[in-house]
Amino acid sequence: MDTEFNLITTEDQIVNEVLVIPIDQNIISMHNVQIYLNQAIINHCNEEQLIEIVPTHSTSTYKYVIFIGNIYNNHHAKILGAKLVKIIKKYQINNIKIDLRQFVDQNQVDINLINSMAEGMVLGSYKIKSYTSSEDYNNLFLENVNFVYGKVIANDSINSLRESIIIAKSILWARDLINIPSNLLTPIELAEVAIDLELESEGRIHVEVFDHELLYSMGFNGLTMVGNSSSIPPKLIVLRYLGRAEWDSPIAVIGKGVTFDSGGLCLKNPEDMITMKNDMAGAAVVLSLIKNLCDLRASVNVLAIIPATENIISANSYKPGDVITSLSGKTIEVINTDAEGRIILAEAITYAKMNNASKIIDVATLTGSINVCLGSVTTGAFTNDNNFYQELIQASNKSGERVWNLPLFEEYKKMLKSDIADIKNLNSEGAQSITAALFLEEFVGDLPWIHLDICATGWTNRQSDLNTIGATGAMVATLTRLLHPGKEEYYK
Repeated sequence: MDTEFNLITTEDQIVNEVLVIPIDQNIISMHNVQIYLNQAIINHCNEEQLIEIVPTHSTSTYKYVIFIGNIYNNHHAKILGAKLVKIIKKYQINNIKIDLRQFVDQNQVDINLINSMAEGMVLGSYKIKSYTSSEDYNNLFLENVNFVYGKVIANDSINSLRESIIIAKSILWARDLINIPSNLLTPIELAEVAIDLELESEGRIHVEVFDHELLYSMGFNGLTMVGNSSSIPPKLIVLRYLGRAEWDSPIAVIGKGVTFDSGGLCLKNPEDMITMKNDMAGAAVVLSLIKNLCDLRASVNVLAIIPATENIISANSYKPGDVITSLSGKTIEVINTDAEGRIILAEAITYAKMNNASKIIDVATLTGSINVCLGSVTTGAFTNDNNFYQELIQASNKSGERVWNLPLFEEYKKMLKSDIADIKNLNSEGAQSITAALFLEEFVGDLPWIHLDICATGWTNRQSDLNTIGATGAMVATLTRLLHPGKEEYYK
């Protein structure tokens, strides 16, 4: 079931089962809801952001009333929406009215806060797919959510709400993709997902899938050597989103697509392998981004590249001590086979440059050490272009996703020096997230570039208002708003 999110004026007459209003006595009286509010209830609501109330008035129009506290910013609004939808689910409600006129009259709520609350409701409704035979799988259970805005509703406001819902739903789509068990989502199935996007795009997306034989003949030795470990061959999945009349100066967006990572011959601990189906989260983010750009009719050309492979163990596995001649011609000394992500990303970066990319963004679950640095709250960013990074920060602020820039100081580069090759794929001196980014920068050259390490933010082992245990879809919203910023008035 798809939930309809609507902006309505005070004159709109819509039947609702639940009324959501600020904890204000004047608003309560206006809605003919007779509930005694003591100070304890008011304090609890302001501290916890919302509280559920069952009305006692027998003639009330509504089954339930939910009071909300102050809305401080986009992040609070999103959390509030997620909390709200869990209460709605508990009572199996289909239609609700959220009256924000009090906030609007006091200039406390702009359209972006409403968008954030709606996004939170979508994200908070997520239910991870179960593979039991009797599972009833349904994320969005509400029929209608009606925001009473109290002002004349401009088309721009309606469009911005629509865009926010498209983005939020695409995050759930990315979560579903990442949460698929690795035996059901190999490089073959991942390529099929891209092809399905092409078929649904009405000609705006064009997909090429390079198989193992073609990759080998073209010189993608890094991708093929990692992929040789598996009986399922690697793929290079290329999507071109044509948002302008001419295909020129595309922005390249690259997503790491390791559909299962055992670590290769440098084997991971068994407990660390359980969640390694999520090592293709970067690929899922990129696919979701392309889906969004198509749905939003974004006016931008994007070259999306996904190096897809498994990294497991076989007689054909690449080995510590091997030297790989990459697509760029640079040679790579393999120190650790569990640092495969940067090798395949380097190949994709080179391919982006060969196809005249104007800028490059890569998204990857690249290093576990980013969790030590920033934890699961903030995505680590690395860049060679501050202006490009500032555009990213503006997009992340609109999306409520936290990003932090880490240094790429010259002194770190010596840690990647190899005695027998141009560069080695792992150092033994620390700063692993930084040196992994520096490894990639060696292949970027002078193009504006941002690397996003989502190893800690792309997956969570803790239940929260916005996330279930599993994939989060981190950076889908930020990258969508980076490449499709919309009208500035959407984001006051």
